[in-house]
Amino acid sequence: MTRLLQSVYGTARRVGLLDTAPGRALFRWAYFRYKRYVEDACHHMVARFGDRIRAGHVLDVGANIGYSSRLFARALGPGFKVYAFEPEAWNFGMLVEVATREARIVAVPKAVGAAPGHARLTLNPRHHGDHRIAVASELEGGGPLSPDVEVVSLDAFARAACLSPVALIKIDVQGFEAAVCRGMERVLDANPAALVMLELSPASLARFGSDRAEILDFFDRRGLRAGVLTHARGFEERPYDRLPVAAGPDEYVDLVFSAVF
Repeated sequence: MTRLLQSVYGTARRVGLLDTAPGRALFRWAYFRYKRYVEDACHHMVARFGDRIRAGHVLDVGANIGYSSRLFARALGPGFKVYAFEPEAWNFGMLVEVATREARIVAVPKAVGAAPGHARLTLNPRHHGDHRIAVASELEGGGPLSPDVEVVSLDAFARAACLSPVALIKIDVQGFEAAVCRGMERVLDANPAALVMLELSPASLARFGSDRAEILDFFDRRGLRAGVLTHARGFEERPYDRLPVAAGPDEYVDLVFSAVF
């Protein structure tokens, strides 16, 4: 199913269908339903931790076209918002269209990392969810790249926006997770009850010189508990040494970290 959707997306982009409002609406409708009923586990986060998500802001890092942002926005309590970070231009345009219908979503056209700066994205023309921060070899290799995008740390963003409390941080950045974590330590210190949902793929982490152990150590050193989240089974707390490993190059696992479950 995933490969079929990728093929449909690539063809639709090439022929210009996704440059039209009806085409984008049809794609969004199909993609959101695929996420909900085939792949996504975010709805389990809302079902299991809805009371906690309701009590603060959400930072959606790697918001793509807005599926998870919309889901979290509908779970928020009064006065709180989802800050949805998406640096790729076409995805961001789709995200803005979702945000116009969900007033609690604030679309932020920036990438997130360890510190403020700029970067470029390696673009995947067949998969709108597979754009990623470019490494040096890709910058020199002549492949499809985005223009410069701004990078911000969550610590700097939350401080500038005076965000408090933060209830949930969702991170899905195609291997750049270690940098995002290094840039959110102050947010975690200021919000000890915050939940962190993180997509972890060892193959993607390796592109940036990172690995699974570095990510797990970041949370373990902070004394956070861990669990796994799946579309089929929902949330299950587990010790760090029993967390699943995604072995294949296209495989990943969704993990959740928090001081309390």
